[in-house]
Amino acid sequence: MRGQIEIMTEILELCMIPRTQTGIRSKTSLSHAQVKTYIALLTSRGLLEIDLGKYATTLRGRSFLGAAAQLSHALEDFTRTISKEAALRLERKGSSNNGVTTAFFTAGK
Repeated sequence: MRGQIEIMTEILELCMIPRTQTGIRSKTSLSHAQVKTYIALLTSRGLLEIDLGKYATTLRGRSFLGAAAQLSHALEDFTRTISKEAALRLERKGSSNNGVTTAFFTAGK
């Protein structure tokens, strides 16, 4: 399930090439009502603009995409670090479940 930020990011990325509302809807698999809601939100915040019936990502929208990408990378790094630390703690304590939990936390190393 996608969250609001993921959906907004997806729409802004799609609209780097101007698209109609129908084009956005078909590429995102959102309902008509959902697309209208997100378009209204993004245009009201200056992240998306409409010109000749097509929606395009604004300069501010491109900045939003950059910030969202940085946040996503930071969260991935944080999650990876937490997983490694948890695995190390389990290894130190000695796992009583035959290494199943340790294997889960260390799978991405």
